[in-house]
Amino acid sequence: MEVKKLTLSSHRLRNIFQLQKVITLNHLIYALVCIVLVSAYWFYIAHAKHEMDQHSEQYIYTPQVGDFYFLDFQLITENLRPNEKFRLAKVVDVTGDIVTLLYSDFFYSQKVQIERAIKYGHLRYHDYFQGKRYDFSKQTLVTMYNDKVIYRVERAVNQKLFGYLISPENIEFRREPLFVLGKKEYLAGIDLLRNRYLEVNLSQAFEQLLASATLGYPQGQVALAELYLNNDFIDKNLEQSLYWLLQASLQSHKPAILKYIIVCKQVANCHEYDFYQTLLTAGVNLKVKHVDVKLRH
Repeated sequence: MEVKKLTLSSHRLRNIFQLQKVITLNHLIYALVCIVLVSAYWFYIAHAKHEMDQHSEQYIYTPQVGDFYFLDFQLITENLRPNEKFRLAKVVDVTGDIVTLLYSDFFYSQKVQIERAIKYGHLRYHDYFQGKRYDFSKQTLVTMYNDKVIYRVERAVNQKLFGYLISPENIEFRREPLFVLGKKEYLAGIDLLRNRYLEVNLSQAFEQLLASATLGYPQGQVALAELYLNNDFIDKNLEQSLYWLLQASLQSHKPAILKYIIVCKQVANCHEYDFYQTLLTAGVNLKVKHVDVKLRH
C-alpha cells in the first residue's frame, strides 16, 4: 500500500509539472503577443510622427494661404493664464517673403484639444480667428518651427482638415458679369503658373498676367505684382510690384491694399500716409477691415 501511494503521488506530481509547463508556455506566448502588439503600436506612432514632421517641414518652407500652424504659445509670451498654452494660427496671405497670420480667438490647455476643436467644426465659425493680422518673414517662421514654437503645420485638402470641414457655414459668392475685361487672360496666366511642365509656361504666364493687368483687371494686377516679388522668372522688383498693387488698390480691391502696405514697409521711399492720401483723393473707400488708417492733419 505504501508503494502504491508513492506511485500515485509521483503520477500526480508529473501532471502538475506538465500543467505548469503549459501555463508557462501560454504566458510566454501571451507575453510575446503583447510585445509584438506594443512594438507595432509604437512603430505606427513613430512612422506617423515622422510623416507629420516631414510634411510640416515641407509646408513651413513653402507656405500657402490656408495653411494652419499649431503654436506652443508659452514660448511666445509669459502673460498667459494657467490653461492658456496652445493656439492655432491660419495663413491668410503670402506676399513675397512675408506671411500673414490670424490667431485663433481660443487657447487650449492640451494639444489634443485643438484636434478636437477641428473635429467638432469650430473652425467653421466666422469668428473663430481674430481679425488682427500678424506679419512674419518666411525665415522667422522657419526659426519658430526649429525652436518648436510652431510644433506642427497642416494643409487643408478640399476644405477639409483631418477629414473634417473647416470652411465657414455660409460662404458668400460675389457675382461678376459674364464678361470682365482682363479676366480671361488672368485665368489663363494662373493656369500656366499651376502647370509648370515647361519652362516656357512661366514666360507665357507673365505675358497673360501682364495683358490682364494692362486691361485693368485687379486680380490680374495683384498676380502680376506677386510675380515681381517671387523672383521665379523675372527679377525681383519691389517698385513694379507697388505700381501694380496701387492700380488694383485704386479700384478698392482689398487684397491689393493690404499687400501694398506689406511691400511698402520694405521700400525706403514708400510711405503709407502718401498711399492712403492717394486713395482718398481718388475716392476709394478705405473701410478695409482690420487696417488702421491714421492720417496726419
